[in-house]
Parts: sequence; structure tokens; C-alpha cells
Amino acid sequence: MFAPPGHCQARFVLVPPVIAAMKKKYLAACVLSCVPVALVHAAAWEPVSNTAMSITGKIDLAQDRVTFENGRQMPLEKVASRKDGDVYRVLDNATKPLLGGNTLCGDRLPAGQHLFLVVQESGDDLSVTAHTSAGVPAEDADSVCGTYSYTKPGR
Repeated sequence: MFAPPGHCQARFVLVPPVIAAMKKKYLAACVLSCVPVALVHAAAWEPVSNTAMSITGKIDLAQDRVTFENGRQMPLEKVASRKDGDVYRVLDNATKPLLGGNTLCGDRLPAGQHLFLVVQESGDDLSVTAHTSAGVPAEDADSVCGTYSYTKPGR
């Protein structure tokens, strides 16, 4: 899997030389790893909207999970990319309480429905729109049940 330009990161590792018996030094080599950074590290986000401050608090967002301020995690599966953001299906804990006993979209999902998060990062800002839907919600869907806004820490 190749990352788009600008999403690769360099890693430095110590590699023993090919002729290790003849040399006693190690060769420092730069190995270019074209793995999207989001797959490697979770990004921290501070809440700025009232809903984010009262329901989620600070979040750490990675490609495979979101971790909320109270420590609760929701595993994610990326199901689509589109102009309004990347769409993730919440695989578990969709109705578990977060801050103050609040949830992202209520304490029960309707039968046959899933919780989806549409995540759009724009510079130092992050928008997360929560939907309940049987399948990937349309961009103009009326299935929105919550919107949350964040910014990078220290901004």
C-alpha cells in the first residue's frame, strides 16, 4: 500500500553492515516508510464546539479507533472516502456513555442501523459528524445525529 505524496515519513534505523565480520561499526540508514502517518499514530484533538466539550471531551483519533477523554474507545472501520470527509463505521461501543453519561447518538441504535462518523480534517481543525444509518450515509443525508468540532492542541 502506497501513501499519497506528502504522507510518507522517514525513519532512521541502525542496520548492521553486510560484512559485519570485517567491520565493527554499524551503518545508519534512512529507510523511507510510505505508510500513512494516521495509521501509525493517533492524533490528539481538543474540543471547541459545545457538543464536543460536553459529550466527548478531548479525543485521540487513529485510522482504526477513536479514544475519548473518559478512556472509552470505539473501534472504527473506514468504509468510504468522499469530498466531505472519510466515513468510518463504528464497530463496537457505539452507544456506550461518554462524558456526563452522554452518548454520540443516543443510548440505542434503531434495529438494523449502525453508527457512522464522517471525519474531515482541514488544517488545524477537525469536524466529526455522527450518523445512524443502515449503510454508508449519503453526503446530504438526514441521518445526522450529532456534530463535533475540534482543534489541534495548543492552537
